[in-house]
Amino acid sequence: MGMSKSRRSTISIYSALLLLVSGLNGLAAAQQAPLPPDRSKHALIITGISGEESYATLFNLWKDRLQKALIERLGFAPEQVTVLTEKPAGRERRATAAAIVKRLANCRSIPLRAGRYLYL
Repeated sequence: MGMSKSRRSTISIYSALLLLVSGLNGLAAAQQAPLPPDRSKHALIITGISGEESYATLFNLWKDRLQKALIERLGFAPEQVTVLTEKPAGRERRATAAAIVKRLANCRSIPLRAGRYLYL
């Protein structure tokens, strides 16, 4: 019996995220030194509905690596990186439908112009 369409979609999304994380890690490794925090950069990381524990562990690892690369290597200010997840820790928030809608609405209010970045 194969995986459901929903499960395949979720895995596809996280596969794309892994490629992004890998690319960011490669980009970060190519830099001589980390960039200083830049408050004009914003990021929203959302993880959730992992299902089995093995997926939860993997998705959490990807989330942590992406967040670390954004802050430590690509110059995102920590307070400008919002993380919504199944099991929040520290500054992270729970990834509920209401929280996602609220954060996306907040993203709409970020004035984007030349030199400002928003990563979802």
